[in-house]
Order: sequence, then C-alpha cells, then structure tokens
Amino acid sequence: MSVLKDKNNLIKQIEIYEWWQREEDITAIFKMREMLTKKQTYVFTSLNQQRMQKRLDTLISIKKQEMDKKMDQINKKKDRELRKLAARQNKKPKDVIDTYNNYTSELYMKNRTKGINSKYQNRLKMNMTERQLQKDLGFVDSVDELLNRSDIETKAKPKTQSVCPQEKKWNVESLIELFNTVRQPVLSCSSWEDRNFAKKTEEFMYESANNDDFNPEDERYLNAVLIEKFLRGRKWQTDVQERMAKTQYMIDEIKETMALTGEDIEALEDDKQVVLDKTREEEMKEKRKDALDNVQGQLQGETISAVLDFLSKELLRLQDERNAHAYSLLAERQRELREAIESGKRQREIERRKEFDEMFKQIVKIKQDSVDNYLESVLMDSVQCTSDDQARRFIQEKAKVIDLQAQEAFLRRDKMEDEAIIADLLYNVAIPEVENIRVHTCEKQAQKIATKDINDLIPSMDLDSQTEAENDEDREKMIQELHEQLLDMMFPRRRKKRREPSDRPTEGSVQSVGESEEDIEEWSDELKSVSTDIGYEIYDELLATVKQTYEKGINHILQEIIKKLLAKPLEDLDKSSSESSETSSICRVASSLSKEGMDEVEADGDYCNISEKESVSKISHRLSEEDYQQQ
Repeated sequence: MSVLKDKNNLIKQIEIYEWWQREEDITAIFKMREMLTKKQTYVFTSLNQQRMQKRLDTLISIKKQEMDKKMDQINKKKDRELRKLAARQNKKPKDVIDTYNNYTSELYMKNRTKGINSKYQNRLKMNMTERQLQKDLGFVDSVDELLNRSDIETKAKPKTQSVCPQEKKWNVESLIELFNTVRQPVLSCSSWEDRNFAKKTEEFMYESANNDDFNPEDERYLNAVLIEKFLRGRKWQTDVQERMAKTQYMIDEIKETMALTGEDIEALEDDKQVVLDKTREEEMKEKRKDALDNVQGQLQGETISAVLDFLSKELLRLQDERNAHAYSLLAERQRELREAIESGKRQREIERRKEFDEMFKQIVKIKQDSVDNYLESVLMDSVQCTSDDQARRFIQEKAKVIDLQAQEAFLRRDKMEDEAIIADLLYNVAIPEVENIRVHTCEKQAQKIATKDINDLIPSMDLDSQTEAENDEDREKMIQELHEQLLDMMFPRRRKKRREPSDRPTEGSVQSVGESEEDIEEWSDELKSVSTDIGYEIYDELLATVKQTYEKGINHILQEIIKKLLAKPLEDLDKSSSESSETSSICRVASSLSKEGMDEVEADGDYCNISEKESVSKISHRLSEEDYQQQ
C-alpha cells in the first residue's frame, strides 16, 4: 500500500509539474501574442496616420489650387467689370451727322472687300457685266443641294463685348494704307457724279425659249441662276435681320440717349452712382461673408477633422478589441481542446495503468495487500542469497579446519584409535542399515498379503439389491474402510513407536547404538538449523558429497575388516563365532550397499530415521577423500 501511495503521489507531482509548465508556456504564448498585436496595431496606426496625412495633404493642395483658381477668376472678373464700367463711362454716343459727313466711315466703304472684313465677304459686286456675271456664277451650288438646305432664319444672338482686346489682322500700317486708298479717290473727285457710288444695274434679259438654238442645259442653267438670285436676296434679308438683332441694344441706347435731356442724363448718372454704390456694398458684404465663411469653414473643418479622427481611432480601437476578443476566443478554444486532449490522455493513462495493475495481479495472483509481502519476499531472497554466500564461506572454512584436524589426527593415530573408529562405524552405520533392510522386506511381504486379501474381499460384495443412492453411500464408506485397512496393512508401524533397543543382538552393542542414536539426534538438530541457515540447495549439494564419501567409506571399512580377520589366528575366530556371523552379515550388507548405493536408502527413507542420514553426513565430513586415498 505504501508503495502504491508513493507511486500515486509521484504521478500527481509529475502531473502538477506538467500542468505548471503548460500554464507557463500558455502565458508566454499569450505575452508573445499581446506583444505582436501591439506591434501590429502600432504599425497599422502609423501606416493609417501616414495614409491619412497624405490624403489630407493632397486634399489641402487640391483645395488650395481650387482656391487660387477661384481667386484668379474673381480677380479677372473684377478687372473685366472695371474695364466695362470704364468703357461705358468713357463711351460717347455716335453722331449720325458726323458719320454721314465723314467719308472715311463704314458707310462709304466698298460693298465687298477682299475677305478682310467677314461681314461683307458674302456681298456680290454691284457693277457686274453680263459676261462677268456668267463667269462669276461658277461658285453657285447645284439645285439639289440648294433644295436640301434649310431656309430657316437663325435666331439673333446678343453681341458679347469682350473685355480683353483680341489680336486682329489689322495693324497701324495696314489701316493707314487702307485710309489712304479710301481717301484718295474721294479727294480726287470734284463733284458727286464722279464719285463711285452704287448705281442701278440693268436687268439681264433672258433669251426666249422660241429660239432655234434652244438648249435644255442652258435653260436649266438660267433657272439655277434665277433661283440663286432669289436665294441671295433671301440671304441678304436674313443677314440684315441678324445684324439688327445683334445691334438692337445699341439702337435702343441711341434712341434713349438722343431723346434724353440734360436733367434726365444727370438723373441717370445719379441712379448709376447709386447702383455702383450698392454693388460696392454688396461686394464688401460678399467679401465679409466669404471671410466669415472661410473662418467658419476652417472651424468646421477642424471640428469635423477632430470628429473624424476620433471616430477613426474609435473604429481602430473597436477593430483591435474585436481582434483581441477573437484571439482570446481562439486561444480559449485551443486551451479547451488541449485540456480535452490532456484529460483524454490522462484517462487513457489511468485506464492503461489499471489494466497493467490488473494484469499484474492476475499473473502473479496477488491482491493489493500482498504487494508488501511480495516486496518482503524479494528482500528475503536477497538476504537469503547473501546468507547462502556467507554460509558457504563459513562451511568451506570449517571444512578446511576439520580437514586439517583430521590430517593431524591421522598422522598421530595408533591401533587403538583405528579400532575405535571401525567399531563406531559398525555400530552406528552398518548395523542400523541392515535392520532397516530387514524391516523393509517384512513390510513388503505384509503388503503383498494385504493386497491379496483386498482382492479377495472386493468381488464377494453384492451391491445389486440396493438403490443407486444407497449404493453410492455404501461404496464411499466401503472405500474409506478399505483405505484404512490398506494403510494399516501396508504400514503397520505408522502409529507405533520405533523398535526398542532390546531387539539388538548384544548388550554392548545396544548401549553403543543408544548412545550413537542420541548423538545422531543432536547432530540432526544441528544439521536442520544449519540447513535452514545456509539454504536447501547447498544442503542438497552436501548430501550428494555425503553419498560419494559414504560409498568410499564403506568400501574402505570392508577392506579393513577383511584384513583384520585374515590377520587373526584360527583360535580367535572360534572364540568369536558370534562376531564372525555378524561380520558375515555386515559383509553382505556392505556388498549390497556398495552395489545398490544410496538410491535404495533414499527410496526407503519413509522407514529410516532422518537422523541416521545426518549422522552419516557428519561422519563423512570427518573422513576426507585424501585420507582414504592415503590409507
């Protein structure tokens, strides 16, 4: 139990350490994630700020450009209006009489110039002969194209006075030349008749169709000329209407100026001044309003930019919070998954441990309480191994000491000691063995007789009249009785004591055998204690060595007895007839022992006393192999 508790405590400590290490890893991962998220947010905010700054710079530059353009437009418009006002103030009404008296005015210009003035580029030459008319009609379009054209009057567009003077083809030199060319004929003429005014042209007389040389192409040509004439007149009318529409405001202005008096002109000037003052005030108000609008727009822009900045930061913070929440949810989910996996692994480990424990219990067939006994047995085995080693060393040392003592005794012995040793071996070893063999043969004969009686009793029983149940009971009882009878017949001495020493042949031998039995019992007790100390394996090895020494010792004893008997005279042999009978029996027993060996003695071990074997082993220790070889 203590070992299992220690194991469980150790496993718990290992699990606690693993969980602690895992928590440290998780905290380190969370710190790394937090650092990375902070870094990412910082990079994101910095990039966003740079992007917003670039956008603001671009917007500011665009707005500045627009503002500069508007300012330029306003300044240009202001300059244009000022120029218009200056032109209106400096403008004087035309004098019609002067224009008619001045021969250099537009009224006295030629009808058609050489493409210099676009107003008169479509005019025809007035003084054209019939041949010139036919030549100059080559530019007339065909009838189909003339019919496809639309004869719709174009709407009169108001004339827009340009503030900036446009670059024209006329320059000072060309105008001087033109003035001289126009002035020269006027100055050279003395009367009105010589002057080149417009004259009425004679109408062109068309040839009649009854002419013999009539040509349809000529007729077609003349019809086209006629149509061109009507179209040209229509075109002149449309040009006049367009010019009148364009100069209508000038006509109205001339009418007003020519019809007004001095007081009316002063009133108009006053009204004009009032209008100018009002326009100036309105312009000042507009400037103030623009300044206020600029200031207000700047303030509004600052507030809006601050609000937008705050909202953008809040949005970024919300996004960061959502990202952090998502990361936390993901980490929590991963942690739960890891915990589930770890719990599953722990359960599997516990189940596997239980299975191994159960397998161990089933194999060794022990319970939880027997683990301590198992450990104790292991410790006892180790202690026994050490004790076996120590006992082996101790026995070897003792054997060496005994061998030395035996060698010394063998060197110092005499005839009396040899005879005493031989007598001791006869009374303690040979005679008990002969008695055991005799008893064994008697028991075998009794066993044979008992088996014959049993075989005679079993068939004589009649079991047919009884029922099956009674037969079973009677059979069991009968088998038990027969078993007891067999045991009593086969082993008649199993509950009796050992034979008394009075059955021995002589009194001296009885006393010596009794003394030897007491010594053998003491030696057997000592050997039992030694065998428990040194172990049964070493004890078996000792028994094997005892067998070998026993056989050699018996052979040596027989040789010594034969030598002594041969050395004695015949008179001594007659006197000791009884001893000769005993020696003959001993010789027979020794020969049987030398032939059969220790196997028969061990087979009859149930009837022999264990102390006798122990006495033989003790004697064999005293007689070493080297001593027997020397003898």
